[in-house]
Amino acid sequence: MASNGQISFQTTSFRETEAKLTLDVYRGSTKGRTSAVARYVPVDILAAPHLYFHHSIMLEPAWYEIVSPEIYRVGVTPGARLVLGKDAVGCDRGALKLIDHVALGDTSELSGLAAPYDEETTDQLLHTEMLGEGMDLFQFWRRNANTDQVSGRTPEARVFEPR
Repeated sequence: MASNGQISFQTTSFRETEAKLTLDVYRGSTKGRTSAVARYVPVDILAAPHLYFHHSIMLEPAWYEIVSPEIYRVGVTPGARLVLGKDAVGCDRGALKLIDHVALGDTSELSGLAAPYDEETTDQLLHTEMLGEGMDLFQFWRRNANTDQVSGRTPEARVFEPR
């Protein structure tokens, strides 16, 4: 949301002059929004946030940036509804969807800057892995060292409107 209806980004790379991307966004003012909706959202229904990848520049290390950390996403089947209860957000467990990937935008490219805002069509993805009961990240890493965990995966396209 922006009062002028646009949001702008700049690439981060080795170029002498960086490229600029301007996207149209929801136009609105926050003047009428004077309070927050305080609700508990169970962490196990949250989807991972989209990311930007900033390449190593000069001697600085590469790094990841969470895109819109104030936005919490919950995957549900088309037509399902999240219920804003008195104290919590909930949904029928059968209506929840596991989202096994996020947009991972390469900030050296204009398409990478747009990726988190064009998640329906971007090919810049990071696949996530659901760890089994009792398995931690390091156990998974050791069991699957130097193996391809991505080929053959076809992420389910996002549907933003009920069919």
